[in-house]
Amino acid sequence: MQSTKTKSKMINPTERSVEMREPKDYNETRFKHSIISANQSIERYAKAKETLDQYFMLLISGVQLAIIFASYRCS
Repeated sequence: MQSTKTKSKMINPTERSVEMREPKDYNETRFKHSIISANQSIERYAKAKETLDQYFMLLISGVQLAIIFASYRCS
């Protein structure tokens, strides 16, 4: 009976090593997805920053036009 238990113990470490490989692949997959997600976040940030820069340029142009009209009206 002890030899059977020893054999079953010998089989278990190989099964565990196979199980250990699966989470490693899972972690690699999660890591790749986190990189993809980070890249998407960076792209969204870049687009939002570009849009915000355009809005500020438009606002500055509007203020400049208001100053020009005010100076003509006052003179």
